[in-house]
Amino acid sequence: MNRTVKYTLWALVTVLVEAGLTWAVARALSMPFEEIAFFIAVIGAVVVYLFSSQGGFGSSAVNLDVQASTGIKMEHEEHKVFRNPLLVGSIQYLLVVIGLTVVAYREHF
Repeated sequence: MNRTVKYTLWALVTVLVEAGLTWAVARALSMPFEEIAFFIAVIGAVVVYLFSSQGGFGSSAVNLDVQASTGIKMEHEEHKVFRNPLLVGSIQYLLVVIGLTVVAYREHF
């Protein structure tokens, strides 16, 4: 299978999983889908972003802790974000949900 097709399929799977999770949470909390969708999309995008990056705040905190404990200075890692289909799908879902939220609450803006 072509790499682009796999990438697209995984991004689509991510969108579907996040939509299913949103539906399940909305149903469990007896809330309308559009009221909870934005929050689930933001949480999903942040979690995927945190697991798709290296050298950020978490790495700096661990490095400082090691340096304080041992006295050995750790090398600073440059912050990198790895673009992957899960991150792309999560951001796409967030953008779609923002659009749906604006449409659903347009009379309140």
